[in-house]
Amino acid sequence: MKGYKTIRAVFYGVTGLFFVYNVIISIQGNNLETSFRTRTVWINSPMKNLTRKAQVPGSISRLLADNLYHSKNSYLGSERFNDSTVHIYKNLSLAIYDKTSTFNDSIESYKKINKTVQAGANSLSDTAASETDPDIHAGTRSFSRHLSSGKADDVTNKAPEMTQENEKDIEDVDNKFDITDLDDHIHFNIQNEEKKQDVHVKQKSARELYKWNGQYDTKLAYNPEYRKTIYDTFKRPDMNAGVDCYKLLENDVSEIAKAKQIMNHFPRRGIDVDKYARTYDCVNFRGGRGYIEHPLSQMELDFPLAFGITAYRDVEQVERLLRSIYRPHNFYCLHLDSKMKQLERRAFERIVACLDNVFIADKSLNVTWGEFSVLEAELLCMEKLMKHKKWKYYINLTGQEFPLKTNREIVAILNALDGANVVDGTWIRATIRYFYRWTIAGKPPPHKIRPIKGSIHVAVNRHFVQFALYNQIALDFLEWLKKTQIPDETFFASLNHNPHLGINGSFLGDAEEYPLKPSLMRYKNWEYGHSVYVRGCAGKYVRNVCVLGVGDLNRAYNDIGLFANKFNLDYEFLALDCLEEIMYKKTWDQYVDDIQIDTNYYKRLDYVKKKLFVPPTVTSNETISKR
Repeated sequence: MKGYKTIRAVFYGVTGLFFVYNVIISIQGNNLETSFRTRTVWINSPMKNLTRKAQVPGSISRLLADNLYHSKNSYLGSERFNDSTVHIYKNLSLAIYDKTSTFNDSIESYKKINKTVQAGANSLSDTAASETDPDIHAGTRSFSRHLSSGKADDVTNKAPEMTQENEKDIEDVDNKFDITDLDDHIHFNIQNEEKKQDVHVKQKSARELYKWNGQYDTKLAYNPEYRKTIYDTFKRPDMNAGVDCYKLLENDVSEIAKAKQIMNHFPRRGIDVDKYARTYDCVNFRGGRGYIEHPLSQMELDFPLAFGITAYRDVEQVERLLRSIYRPHNFYCLHLDSKMKQLERRAFERIVACLDNVFIADKSLNVTWGEFSVLEAELLCMEKLMKHKKWKYYINLTGQEFPLKTNREIVAILNALDGANVVDGTWIRATIRYFYRWTIAGKPPPHKIRPIKGSIHVAVNRHFVQFALYNQIALDFLEWLKKTQIPDETFFASLNHNPHLGINGSFLGDAEEYPLKPSLMRYKNWEYGHSVYVRGCAGKYVRNVCVLGVGDLNRAYNDIGLFANKFNLDYEFLALDCLEEIMYKKTWDQYVDDIQIDTNYYKRLDYVKKKLFVPPTVTSNETISKR
């Protein structure tokens, strides 16, 4: 009996508290409740908090509106449920759209069926809905941030199976698929569909008018008015990550704590792979995703680069890397790992189909760390890119890296190196710690090559690539390397540090003798190893390499490295988001203000002072000289 009374008292107590809570919310106002086909959404804002719940598993919003009352703009963003989309405004009105098509996520595929406005609030005008304000998402990750980033076979957000029956739906022959919905970087705060389409039409026509014509002998117009026109045409809207990214760069402790709190409470949602796989409107894709389709300086146009990217996971992250380094006059090759799922491969194929200067390697390998396949994948992309005659330097990347320098800066630095290859190498440390890698081959390397241990991350001139692919000495050396361990860390380093091979731009002398030969290619943080590579990790170590977090941005951004390794979108995603936005803004600031790059430091490096120079009229087997 006593137990029954206790249970009854607890029940009445909880009921009473719930009643009091609802009374308080009602008195405070800003309360909205609406029901739509068994989905119930509650939005309330006691004090300065905005919360939202939904009776659909996995659809709880990642709303962060701690600066809600400081925003002058009415439109906050949108949240996508399993079968509906809700657009949220500052006055807590809702516009709910019913999804009518399984394969089409554009705004046209939603039929507006209900709009509930807070009692006493005025309905929004079209003008208010279309205003733009960089502080809209201050304190928010963004409401329209992508659907779940799960792979095609995950339980949630499972992609439709590719069959002949639904192929036509996927292709979207009417080009109604709105690629801008893929990315919360791209905001069209316009609820009027006709206005939104007008914006698209105007942007498409401008981009087509000003995109590069493909002629390398073009002399670019470069007056301030023209640069402003290009900026207005090709720059995508800024993303607000909910934190001050520049404070993260300054290592601001409170901002880092805020970023971690956001990421802990509101896990990231990525772009579904099937959305990339259903991309057929290429003009809209390039425009909506913010690809730069015009050279941003004469120097960059006159110095094209080639990039090889090895990818085995996360289509979105690789595509964002590609977008960040993309210029229409450069060349790009993707090696797609054979372990990749068919839907992921299809997604990359659709991306490449929209970019004329991006290619997929002819062969897909099962790339395994420490085995020859790592090096072979690089060589496949080199071979693919050698068919294109214009580029000056080749740079290799993995899909989990991101640039720390703009394309303008990379070109200026490589130009300052005057043909020198940027390849790390060591002989002394290798003989102490790594010599066993080579002794298992059973015989010394051919052609009196002294094996050198180095990094696979390189920037090498065209002659180096040609030698590595087609010279018989290099081919013999490759055969020998197949019997060794981790051959990718030996091949490029050995070719560059054996000057008797006659490779233009290779290094004269032992690397250890020359201190001005830093690791330029990567900011890469090892858990242990040589002291120069151990820098402290605010993120987490995975297989002895630091996965960079928000607390690592200060060290990485201020490093001399051209790229950072590595990021994972499923870990501290704001680190990559902030770096991407900072580099994007820097790219356009350098263009609009015509900022010149200081390369005096790079000109004095031992890469330049001790490089091998082979005159154009002299072959690799003839006399060589040092320049």
